[in-house]
Amino acid sequence: MNDYTIYKQDCFLKNIFSINLLELIAASLTIQLAIHHIKDKKYSHRILAFTDNSSALNWLQKSNFDTSTFENHDAVARDLALLCLANNVSLFTQH
Repeated sequence: MNDYTIYKQDCFLKNIFSINLLELIAASLTIQLAIHHIKDKKYSHRILAFTDNSSALNWLQKSNFDTSTFENHDAVARDLALLCLANNVSLFTQH
């Protein structure tokens, strides 16, 4: 039994968040930590984001969600976008 099967069967988040949304949240938190550790905030910075999840990667690049069906996805994307704008950070993604 792999980790995904365990998540699918036993996780309390089973019908709340998809595995792809959890991957997006993990990528977003990692980027937020990187931004938090930027020492000189006067200059623009570029962050290269790696992930093995194609959906999360695509959502980091272009995240225009229908808020009536993907409210959580939209909230994560907006939060990350506002943080990047406030800290003069550009994201570059790679799979």
